[in-house]
Amino acid sequence: MKQIKIALCASCVAITINGCGGSGVSDQGTSKLLSATSTDITSTSVSNKENPHVIDAKTMVGWITDWKSHKPCDVKGKLIILQVGEAFASDKAHTFIRHDDKDVFTFNKAGGCSSTDPMFDRTDGVQVIPKAVLSGQMMDGALQMYGIDPLNDMLLIVAGGADSAKGMAENSAATARFAWSMRYWGIRHYAVLDGNIQYMLNPETNADLAVSLDDLFTVEASVPPMNGTHSIKEVKTMDQSVMATLEEMVNAVKNCPADSFILDARSADEYLANHDVKMSKTEMKICGPDHNGQCYTAFEGHIKGAVNIEYTDFIRTDDATSDANGDGKVDRLDASYRFKTPAEMMKLLTQNGFDPKCQTLYTYCRTGTRAALPAFVGMDILHLKTRLFDGSWIEWGRLAGRPDTADVNGNILLRSDSPWRTDIPALTEKITYNPSEMVAPRVREGSPLESDQYACHTDKIKKDDRNYLCR
Repeated sequence: MKQIKIALCASCVAITINGCGGSGVSDQGTSKLLSATSTDITSTSVSNKENPHVIDAKTMVGWITDWKSHKPCDVKGKLIILQVGEAFASDKAHTFIRHDDKDVFTFNKAGGCSSTDPMFDRTDGVQVIPKAVLSGQMMDGALQMYGIDPLNDMLLIVAGGADSAKGMAENSAATARFAWSMRYWGIRHYAVLDGNIQYMLNPETNADLAVSLDDLFTVEASVPPMNGTHSIKEVKTMDQSVMATLEEMVNAVKNCPADSFILDARSADEYLANHDVKMSKTEMKICGPDHNGQCYTAFEGHIKGAVNIEYTDFIRTDDATSDANGDGKVDRLDASYRFKTPAEMMKLLTQNGFDPKCQTLYTYCRTGTRAALPAFVGMDILHLKTRLFDGSWIEWGRLAGRPDTADVNGNILLRSDSPWRTDIPALTEKITYNPSEMVAPRVREGSPLESDQYACHTDKIKKDDRNYLCR
């Protein structure tokens, strides 16, 4: 029963979705680092032979309709489609990518679990982090539930429709988060569709398609077979360089500012700590006078030196020309949500001060999902040295050591002499404290996870994952 529960809960993140000698674990990165300047990048498409992790609609149609004939030559197994959101909000006859459940499977995101479930919590040794990268055990649960072979199957991640422009963009970010997780765990065969399926796989909006909606979509998603036998341990090599820990972020700010470009992918209100407009939610709902309201981080602001480039600036949200989702209107819900060209995205970074020749790109947001989109752009499209701060603001904004800063239960969050205190001008700008009655405890009550404010390092997640791969 315990194994089944692990598999079920792992699937919710996977479909919602660091020494061992000889393990092949990398913390230096396996990406091809960009040595060109921004003016050298002239490609008008992100889906080309230089970017095997991004595909266009034509390629996807070939994969769906005749996988055996069109699959990449180095892929021996099945096509596993992870679909984030139903295809069309107003068309229930065309909901999921067509599948035969033999060569092609389409699995629905969501599954009913909440990412606020304590089972998804992980600790870096200092702070418990909700919605962190999946552990090895969780990865195995997902692989076994969905019958995925991590060495031979192709994982295609696609964004579906939503009932708001915010939801559409968040679906795009979720696909990037999946891809980042695959990269971290060393899965080679993964790809993201460039754009939203309701636009890119719609003959009404994509004239290049010589097929109908009935050829591409069906009503139901695949039923998880629950018969997998594979483990993430078979991969043997992982790329932990794409994750930045709290310690690495502190070092980037304090000791390596010239070598680091920190990108805050949140909204301007979050970045500027406009407290009355936007507060940073946590996973807990035990705050307020009745202890049943939403909890928030201890303070707002942004990491020192971070540049605010909202994640939606990397995708096309304003190119709608017709009613793609069938709701009778033409608006942002009908946009393509495709990536901008590599040249445009590099220009966006360099105009904000990024130097591709000598800087590492660090990204963060509130929980690590929105920041995954610019991280994916950096690591898999522009081929830059890129690291996603997985703890993001939900970790950074809780490490308050001001003596009078307490949580909803009246407990001090950190002692002022903790080496991991982040509410200091040397690490954070625009510091704005939230009322104590709205502040989440640093650790869930009864949590068995380690949380030591005087820990020497914050790399426990990386170490645990390395050790799991080597067992």
